Amino acid sequence: MEAALKMYTKAWQQQRLLVIRMIARHEMSVQQIAEYLGVARSRIFVWRDKFEEGGGAGLLKREYRGFRTPLIKGELQKELIEGCNGLCKVHCNARPARL
Repeated sequence: MEAALKMYTKAWQQQRLLVIRMIARHEMSVQQIAEYLGVARSRIFVWRDKFEEGGGAGLLKREYRGFRTPLIKGELQKELIEGCNGLCKVHCNARPARL
């Protein structure tokens, strides 16, 4: 585990590995680990389950779902954005809309 902590340099990777190490060593309760790391208690259980199911590779795998495909495209999209930007400028002085 110590070697893995040194090998993986991204903060999210180290955080997950640290959770597994703390659980394995019984250093703190799940609630204490969650408070120490500033994450939800349920997140600790999710990471533990990922480790139990897939080992280190499962724990460090991130699943991206991607972005939604825009329902409105082309000229209609441009008109909608321009209309929203005009309304925002008139009514609320907010930043321009983005889609």
